[in-house]
Amino acid sequence: MKNIIVYDDYLIIENQQIKTNLIKESQYLVISETNSKNLEITLLCENKIHIIINDSKVTLNVPPKKKIKIFKEFYNCEVTFKIDGTLKINSLIIPTFKSKNIINFNLCSYQATLDVYDSALVNNQNHYDEIVNINHFHKSSFSDYAFYGIAKNKAFLGLNATSTIAPHMNKSEAHQKIAVIVMDQAKTEAHPSLVIDNYDVKASHANSIGQISPDHIYYLNARGINKEDATKLIVMGYFSPVLETFSEDIKEKITNLIAEA
Repeated sequence: MKNIIVYDDYLIIENQQIKTNLIKESQYLVISETNSKNLEITLLCENKIHIIINDSKVTLNVPPKKKIKIFKEFYNCEVTFKIDGTLKINSLIIPTFKSKNIINFNLCSYQATLDVYDSALVNNQNHYDEIVNINHFHKSSFSDYAFYGIAKNKAFLGLNATSTIAPHMNKSEAHQKIAVIVMDQAKTEAHPSLVIDNYDVKASHANSIGQISPDHIYYLNARGINKEDATKLIVMGYFSPVLETFSEDIKEKITNLIAEA
């Protein structure tokens, strides 16, 4: 994995083994259960945390009244978030190997909140596939999930996102937006889905898959930008909401990784 620790606070879990600079069993991180099959951790640090999970099965708890912010990199793992407070996530994945994830977001309490901006750039013959389940298990819970991806050359990018609002979960909201650009001979499958069993809710989803618009290229060409640089600008536009959360030095490093991919 090409990992760059982009925030001062980090948590790495690989093959069920933990590496972190957060103080365990304290006000920052509580390890509830560790065994060969599952690892359960409660997140208490409200500074932004870089979480990397590889080849592991993990449950991450967000307690009531806590506002947890993370930048995630997940590879070949199953991760379940139990959300009783507020969870804000962003990511920028540039995989260098085949990876498939299952991510479950369970909104478990009144006014539990989930806000996700995921992005991925999959190149060459790499394969990245993710199944996302967002489950509203309480009234007045809120989720907003956005995914922006680019697949290049002979890569594959897959995403299946399902938001479910169960019966009696009144006043809940579930929103999804997926946008994927496919270039060269790359392939993609992207499916947003809503399962709504209540009338007193708000829900929406959108899905866009296609190539870079010739009109956008033409617009930039007309302003003296060649096709290659115009394509790079459009690609960077997908990742700018994530990049804007970093300091300038980290932003430059990640921008260079995107340019090299």
